[in-house]
Amino acid sequence: MIPFPKFKSLMTIPGSLRAGGAALLLSLLLLGGIRADAEEIITLHDNTGTVLAGLYSQYFIDDYKTMPFAEAASAAGGFRSWGKTVLNLGYSSVAVWSRFSFRDASDNRTWFLKTDAFDDVRVYLPRADGGYRELKLSRDRESPDAIRRAGAFFIKLPRLDGSHYVYLRYVHGDTMVIHLSIAEAKTLLTADTETIVSGIFFGIMGAMILYNLLLFFLLRDASYLYYSCYILCMALLRVVLSGIIYDILPAGGFLTPDMVETILTALALTSYNQFLRKYLIAARINVTLDRLLGLLSLAGLIMVPTVFFMPYLARLLVLAITYLATFILTGILVVRCLRRRYTPVLFYIAAWAAIILGVTAFLLRNIGLLPEIFFAEYGLQVGSAVEAVLLSFGLAYRINVLQKEKANAEEWGRTNLEKAERMESDYRMLFETAPLGIALFTLDGKYLAVNRSYCRMYERESEELLGKYFFTLVYPESRHNAERMYWDTLVAGPRAGIATFERTNVTRTGRRITVRYFLNFTATPAGEPEGVLCCVEDISDLRAALNGLRTSVREKELLLKEVHHRVKNNLQIIISLFRLKSREIDDPRFHEVLDATAGRIRAIANVHNRMYLSKDVSQVDSETFIPASVKQALSVSRLKEGHISIAYYIDQAKLSVDIALPLSLIINELITNSIIHGYDGREPLTIEVRFRSLADRGEPGGLLLEIEDSGKGFPEDFPREQFESFGLNLVETLASQLGGTMTLSNRPHACVAVSFGGREQPA
Repeated sequence: MIPFPKFKSLMTIPGSLRAGGAALLLSLLLLGGIRADAEEIITLHDNTGTVLAGLYSQYFIDDYKTMPFAEAASAAGGFRSWGKTVLNLGYSSVAVWSRFSFRDASDNRTWFLKTDAFDDVRVYLPRADGGYRELKLSRDRESPDAIRRAGAFFIKLPRLDGSHYVYLRYVHGDTMVIHLSIAEAKTLLTADTETIVSGIFFGIMGAMILYNLLLFFLLRDASYLYYSCYILCMALLRVVLSGIIYDILPAGGFLTPDMVETILTALALTSYNQFLRKYLIAARINVTLDRLLGLLSLAGLIMVPTVFFMPYLARLLVLAITYLATFILTGILVVRCLRRRYTPVLFYIAAWAAIILGVTAFLLRNIGLLPEIFFAEYGLQVGSAVEAVLLSFGLAYRINVLQKEKANAEEWGRTNLEKAERMESDYRMLFETAPLGIALFTLDGKYLAVNRSYCRMYERESEELLGKYFFTLVYPESRHNAERMYWDTLVAGPRAGIATFERTNVTRTGRRITVRYFLNFTATPAGEPEGVLCCVEDISDLRAALNGLRTSVREKELLLKEVHHRVKNNLQIIISLFRLKSREIDDPRFHEVLDATAGRIRAIANVHNRMYLSKDVSQVDSETFIPASVKQALSVSRLKEGHISIAYYIDQAKLSVDIALPLSLIINELITNSIIHGYDGREPLTIEVRFRSLADRGEPGGLLLEIEDSGKGFPEDFPREQFESFGLNLVETLASQLGGTMTLSNRPHACVAVSFGGREQPA
């Protein structure tokens, strides 16, 4: 006895589904004229249509795939009824035995048994002598005892008296979903449901391929070509999965069905990703996603040659991972499209949902979690067909979207073209009417465009200049240097900022003109220099005026120097006259007055001498003028060397003539007073001369002159408001002339300070 089979049904049908199945079975019995006796024997009559033999079949499982036919035929108690039209064992690697009983009561009709084309199918048909004839069928080889078509075997049933059992044994390495049906030859071969569904499926797919190819040739949009390739690959994959491929490929040929399956799956991946990139405008939505989808497309192409060296399961694993990555990226891209309100993505979502539902239903049916309903049985075909139709509609809608975008772009283009034309007209008018000469050169120095001012400047027409090198307008003696400067400074040198220089050029009539250039580079959108924009100004008249002005200034400087020189000489003559007159008078007091007056005149002469010797006849430098004035005052004293020392603390400042003259007289008086009143004849006399800016004291532009000696200082009863001496009165008057004040102090030596400001020019 055969033990009760270990295999349990993978699904228990709910009551509602059982009731529905019973109703469906009853309808099929009434429509098909099926009759069976109490022992569930299938009786075939002349008016019988297609009989669903699975409803009257029994099965049991051979877990070890070692049971011989004789043992299986004697295990009557081990068989169990299918209880439904299809036996769904899911992904199983066992051997499945099935049997049913039939009786041919028709008049000379030929009946065929239809079953699935698995890897190994054994059919045991009864003979007249009571024995059985074994038929060995396979997906990958032909058999003279059966017809193989569309993934199914058609076996002719023998005409025998009475009822007989037919046994079948199935072994398959993939999903095992077993169908059994019996029909008269003409009906079975022309009107079965699978053939009708396949015909509709391939018809829809073919129509979509032709439709999208037509749009591709009309619109030249690559997305339609990619989608046509994708539909074609999916249709051909259905040919492979349904087993039709075994009817097409010759046994032992170069390609095997699993190779074709891998190639079509890889090409479907490539065309799908390329279509997706175009349809969902991935390059505009997200550049990174677009590049990743492009890499996955390339991965699909790389998978094609792997069919010749990579095992089948390894290929399936790699393709599964690649498809998973594609779906993840697709989901991200769809979300981005929804955020951008890209309407065609809605068609893609609906198509995606259809194919996912179809594949899911097909897989759940394969593992027995869905009953044998139409959508589960033909989920792949239905999902693929709906996806093809929806995406074709989406592409058609996308045409409308693109046409609207094109219309908007054209309208925007027309508007901006008008603006651009107006701007170009304004630019051209500005270019032509600019008072400066403007020219545009290539990098090698050829004219591209010139305006009217430029042509007038060189007395030429624009046609004479365009296409020629600008060196032709340079004065011949300067041409070589101009070319070298252009290449070294502009082309080969740094290309940032504006280059400015002057050059002597020549007009058409041979007239020399001095021009000033302002050059800058023009650039491509990528930032690369492509030309030189040049503005030119004729400065010949300006240069002549400047040269005349320089000549006039030089002449006036010479005249002013001569005036200072003559004034100094005249003052020296006056001093000489004083000396001559002093020889005629013996009065010491008179000599003292004459010497003091001569010293003052000599101080004035020193100023004029400094102006004469200075490069700038309008002002003198404090660092040289003040020490010279002090030395001039000391030169009339009779102190021997070593009896007096001078310390200078002088800030640099530029002193104009109207400041230098009073300041020289002040220094002369104060130095003379220090020598006369500060030197006692015993100790050496030290005089400090300080000249500094008052800016650090909050008096911007002010100057301070301080002269302090190491003498005995002012007496206690010395008048501070009205001075009896002429020298101090003169100093106070000169300080007022400078707009300043004079102050006296003992700290503990005599110190006279004169502060003034407002007309000096500090360095």
